[in-house]
Amino acid sequence: MKTTIKTITEKILFELTIVVLGILLAIGINYQYQVYQQKVQASNFLSKIEYEITANLKSLERVNSAFDTNIRLSLNYISQLKSGEKFEINYSLDILAIDFGVWNYAQNREELDQLPVDLLISISESYRALEKAELNTIELTLSKIPRILANANESESDAFNEVLNELNYAKFYLDLAQIKLSKSITLIENYRPQSE
Repeated sequence: MKTTIKTITEKILFELTIVVLGILLAIGINYQYQVYQQKVQASNFLSKIEYEITANLKSLERVNSAFDTNIRLSLNYISQLKSGEKFEINYSLDILAIDFGVWNYAQNREELDQLPVDLLISISESYRALEKAELNTIELTLSKIPRILANANESESDAFNEVLNELNYAKFYLDLAQIKLSKSITLIENYRPQSE
């Protein structure tokens, strides 16, 4: 009888050990699959973020070029004022329109924990610089330049110098955003071969 109880106990313990090991193995496999899925999702987010940054960079380059033109126009207007020439004021101001959709959606997702911190910081900084540039172009185009030019009758030279200063100020933020976006794209491209 003692051998039967001992045999039954050993059999139960063996089966229980097999069941527990099977459960632990299933949990381990499930965890590894979840990590894999997070890496795949992080890679998908990164591709979409790269696309969004590239589109924003193209828009930024177009607006930055327009600001270069307006700075040259201001310098030309100041020169013409000094020589006493008559001229027509013809600024071609452009507002920077950017998209934050993918980044706003993705930045608080836990899948991004799979990406390097320096990459996420660079992307975040580029979006912050882009937002600052966007706000500057909107404010300059919609309120500052029209206000300055409306008061140009008092002193045209001072008005054009003020416009030039405002354009250079906004151009600084456009250039900064362009540098940061380019850096983010480079970091994303450098990260991608390691992850694939």
